[in-house]
Order: sequence, then C-alpha cells, then structure tokens
Amino acid sequence: MPPANIYSLPQDTILRICRLLFYGNDPNGDGHRALAALAVTCRTLSGPALDTLWHALGSLIPLIYLLPDDLWTIEQIPLSFHGVQDTFSMAIFRTVLARDPTTDDFQRFSIYGSRVRKYGRDLTPPKYSFPTHVIPSLFWAPLMRYGPKPFLPNLESISHYEKQNGPGFEVVGNPYQPSDLLFSTMLKKVEIFIDDPYWYYERPTRLVDSLATGAWSLEDLTIDGETANPQSQHTANLCGPGISAFPSLTTFKGPAVRVSPDTLECLGRLPHLQVLLLHVDYTEYDWNNHPLGHSARLFPRLECLTLDEVQLEWCAQFILMISSRYLRDLLVVCEHGSEGATPLVLKALCGAIGGCSSSYTIQYLTIIAGHRNYPGREIYHSTHITPLLSLISLRRLTISGQCMIIVNDHALEAMSRCWPDIEELDLTWEPDTDVGIHIPHPGAMYPDARMPGDPDYPQATLAGVTHLARRCPRLRSLGAAVDMRSIPSTIDATSWELSPSPPVHLEGPEVSTLKVLGAAGSVLNSTTHVASFLSLLFPELMVVGSANNWQTWAQVPALHAQFALVRKQEREWALRHGKRLRRPI
Repeated sequence: MPPANIYSLPQDTILRICRLLFYGNDPNGDGHRALAALAVTCRTLSGPALDTLWHALGSLIPLIYLLPDDLWTIEQIPLSFHGVQDTFSMAIFRTVLARDPTTDDFQRFSIYGSRVRKYGRDLTPPKYSFPTHVIPSLFWAPLMRYGPKPFLPNLESISHYEKQNGPGFEVVGNPYQPSDLLFSTMLKKVEIFIDDPYWYYERPTRLVDSLATGAWSLEDLTIDGETANPQSQHTANLCGPGISAFPSLTTFKGPAVRVSPDTLECLGRLPHLQVLLLHVDYTEYDWNNHPLGHSARLFPRLECLTLDEVQLEWCAQFILMISSRYLRDLLVVCEHGSEGATPLVLKALCGAIGGCSSSYTIQYLTIIAGHRNYPGREIYHSTHITPLLSLISLRRLTISGQCMIIVNDHALEAMSRCWPDIEELDLTWEPDTDVGIHIPHPGAMYPDARMPGDPDYPQATLAGVTHLARRCPRLRSLGAAVDMRSIPSTIDATSWELSPSPPVHLEGPEVSTLKVLGAAGSVLNSTTHVASFLSLLFPELMVVGSANNWQTWAQVPALHAQFALVRKQEREWALRHGKRLRRPI
C-alpha cells in the first residue's frame, strides 16, 4: 500500500487547503504564489488550485489579460492640470481594442471565466488590485456583443458599480459599465449600484427585467439608486411585474428606488421574502381604491422590514397589510422634509405596529420621525406610544428625530411589566437646534430655563426609573428625560428607619446590568444625591449624562463609581458574615 500523501486526499480537503493558502493572512503574498505553483504541478491539484485563484474577482482585468495579444493594448492616459502636463501623479492606463474581436478570441477567457463565482470591486486584495487600470465604456460594449453568453456562466454573486469612480476614472469620463454583461443563470446574490438616477430613472426596472430572463434562482437582490448628490430629489423607479420571476427571493433592498404599487404587490406575493428595504412615492398609492388595501394579506414570511424615507401615514397603512407572524426587526425612517410627524400621526403608526400580525414577535423597533438638525420639535407623550405595549417580545425601542418624548412614571411602570426582556430603550429628548427650548440662566448653578408645567419639562421621576431597574435586568442602555430633583426615600416615614425592603434587587440575576444612561432633557438639584441613588439602582453604570448639558452632569459618573464601590463592599461584608440581603416587595 503506497504511503499517504496530498494526492490521496479527497478533493474537498484539497480545496480547503487551497482556500487556506489563498485567504490566509500573509502580507508577503507567499500563499498566493504557492497556490499558483500548485496549479501547475498535476491534474489532481490543478483543479482546486485554479478554482480558488479564480473564485472571486474584483475586476475583469485578469480575464482581459487572457485575450489574444493582438486584440487589445494598454495605453497611458496623459494627465494635465490647466494645460500643464502632470508628471507627479501616478500613471493611469486604459484598455484599448486594436481590432474587432471574434468569438474565437474568448476561448481561454471562457475556460478560466467559468471558474469565477464572485465578482465585486471590493473582493480583490489591495496587493492584487488594479487601481490605475481603467476599462472604458468603449471596451465594455464589445465584451457584451462578442463575449461568451453567459459571460461568466457560473457566477453566483455580483457587487457592481455601473458608473465607475476611482483614481484616474475622471479622465475617461467615469466609464459606464452595464451590469447585464455579468448576469448568469447561477446567480444567487446581486448588488447593483446605479448613479445619477436623474438620467437613469428607469434603470432598476430594466435591470430586473434583464435578470428575469434567466436568473430564476436569485435569492438576494439590492438595487441602490441613491444619487451622489445628497440634495437631489430625483430617484430611480422600479415598476412592472418583473420581480415575480424570482420565487426563491429572500432579500430585496432598494435604497432610494421608488417601488411602484404593482411591483410592491408582486413583492408581497413572493413566498420566501424575509428581508425588505423599501422606498416608495406615497402619492402613487390610494389605499381606499387600490388592490393593496387592508384586505390584501401579503408578505407571509417577512422577518426584517425597513421603510426608508417614507411618509409615516403611509407606513401605518402598509404595516397593517402585512400578514407575516415572523417579523422581528422593524425600522421606520422619515427624515426628509423640514417638519416632524404630528403626535396623532405617531400614535397612528404605533397603533398599526401594536396591532399588526407580528405584534408578538417584534423584538427590535426604531422610529425616526424627522431630522434632528431641522428647527422645531414635536412633543410626544406617553399616550402616543402606549399602543407599543402590546409588543411583549420587545428588546430594543428607539424613537428619535425631530422630537421630544415626555413620558410619566405610569408609562415607565407599564413598560417594565410589558417588556421584561428589553435591552435598549431610547426615548429621545432632542433640543431645538434653532430656538433652543432650554436656554440657561446666566450664573445659575444648574442652568435650565424650563419650569414645571412647561410642555418640554420631564414628567418621569426616579420612582418610575426604579420600576425599570427592578423588572428589566437585561436593560443595558436607557435614554429618557427624567425629573431627578426629588430622590425616592429609602427611609420608613413612620419609624425613621430603613425600609424593610430595598427598591431593587441587590444580588442574583435580577440585578440591573444597565451600562449607559442618557439623561438629555433631565433636571436635577444635587449631583451627589442623584449619583448615590443611581448607584443603588444601576451598580454597573459606566456612562451617564447629557451631551446637551454636560457641565451639569460632569461630576455624576465619578461620584457614582465611588458610591457603587462602597455599596459593593457593604454587600460583600454582609454575605461574608452570614447576612441575608433583602429582596424588594
């Protein structure tokens, strides 16, 4: 029996060795050279080695090098600045056709192109990239016309920028490279970034129609139509039933791509769609007269939903239409415009979320109502977000934007009872960037111009925060405006002795693990008293304060750390001496 060696290993094992050589952390590139050497040793090693070397490409340049030498050439692009030749910048080269290609020219190209599984700008390691080699549009077009069909037959993943940008690209007019050249029947994941939707506003529709001719196994599709100009109001459109051609689609993301009603209905009827990032023009939808009314039960398997820059009224109507009972992650973003959502609009949105089919499964919820940098603030109260209390599985809630959220102790107690697994709770109190709702009094010890009864004055107290500390041990981050002028007493008013039970758990898994306390909008009188009480509620607190009024809170973290250390030593002493720590009632 011959001795075992690398040639006797299974092909899967050899392939793993080759991938380890290729993707290993070797700054000198010796692994790549070793892999190239393996590819020319014998037939047993050649296949796995070549499959690994050509598995992922960040550019077509390596494949172009396989074309006949008389077909193409490389020429340097002369650079000049105001008519003066630039001799200091790095040289920029572009590929130029020397003659018209034929199908026979692509024989070697096809052999190695069939090994490519992934294509994307960021896939090639920097050492092996071609940052100064440009493929102009005039070269891309013949590849589409004369190249093999499909161009890369076994390609499974694409991440492609159709409008190429980078070092030296501006000198050739930012070449346009349509993605259609790369489409194949084996595609599973496609990310296409189009540029300047003012001129290419129909491009998403054409891309989907082109994919629908053969990429029927597609599972993940992203079409990013966001313009490079952040002030532009032009967005690309996706319309028509082409999206129905992908029954296996599990993810669709269309940042800044306006999805039409007919396309949205087709998306909703895909049986396996789990992740959806959606942008629409709400003026195209009529919920009363359109088939997408409340009777339509669509998106049966949706798990993650992002509504990107969509009017909140439309979001409320859309969420009620979703039939999925598996939704876990919901993000609603409406930052466009100079005015925040009215309290009634937010209440309607929260009502739709709390009454949807997935109210028992939603774990992560973020609502961004308006842009924080715009002047003016909407004030939301406890009653506006009360419908969210039905989300019994909630772990993270963030409501932010152009708003102030004023909750009371009753709301905090209800949250502690309804959301026992909450980990992050951020109820934003964002000061007005223009008028400044809280303007400091000159010379005041704790400057704050607000008075009790003002609409932006906090209603929650430390007594309400105590409910969260007692019932939500997993809570790691809390942000809320709290009136901390009064400290809940731990003294029995009748006997003037310590209360028979502490307000929170002092040991065990019920002890709060809060690390961050955002106190924007909060008021206090004594930093010492507040730090002492917080050390009782949140012994692991590391960050506390408000960026808008940091001077007031500057001493609290250090005082809290000292009090927390003393309390820890007291508990350890009690346990060493056989004392039993009391539990809250």
